[in-house]
Amino acid sequence: MQIQPPHFRVNPQADGKQLSQGVRNWAVGQAVAASSLLDMLNDPQRGRDGLFPELVLFDCHNCHHKMGDNRNSSARLSAGPGLVRLNDANLLMVRHIARRVDPQGAPQLSAQIARLHRAIASGSDGLEQARETRTMIMALVPRIRVHRFSRDDLQAMLMGLIDDGLAGQYTDYQGAEQAVMGVQSVADFMARRGLLKAKGVRASMDALLAAVAEDEKYQPQAMAQALRDLKARLEAEGGR
Repeated sequence: MQIQPPHFRVNPQADGKQLSQGVRNWAVGQAVAASSLLDMLNDPQRGRDGLFPELVLFDCHNCHHKMGDNRNSSARLSAGPGLVRLNDANLLMVRHIARRVDPQGAPQLSAQIARLHRAIASGSDGLEQARETRTMIMALVPRIRVHRFSRDDLQAMLMGLIDDGLAGQYTDYQGAEQAVMGVQSVADFMARRGLLKAKGVRASMDALLAAVAEDEKYQPQAMAQALRDLKARLEAEGGR
């Protein structure tokens, strides 16, 4: 909503409020998208075979890649190559949002998401874990709606997204793509508030976008290097 031409008129006198709403809209959108994913996972029309429902909900790149590419996109979940893995791109974003909106409950949500992944990888009752995860995420939405995102919130979410990538959380393309869009959105919010000089990080942002431009050519190493460069520029700009 922030980086595309709006389909509505923005009151310049309420610019600060609009920006705050923009962050909130992004955060709510991530939570609702994650909830919708879990809804589809539990939908009997799609899940005719129990835990193995619509494959579109899973990470297709975990199996589909060049034969000479030894990348295991499930390594961050301690799962072997070839195992089906939920496309958790939105869940990755929700974890960072929860840390700012509900610091006390955020560790429980992260633990529940980990249980969901383990259940799917092991073939146990993943549907029950999906329902529990959805319940926790939807309980977070009312908190997001009333939360006033501060400068500290924005900086923490931006640096958290970067640090996740440097810790190997974006070995899969879907997670990396969603992270880049998240970084771009949060950095844009900060730039519009005067908390970040857009020109100072433009080259690093361009490198991030290039890293996820083509799914079949995605290389986690290039993504990590772009994140390192962005982090260095942010710290030089005083964005930490």
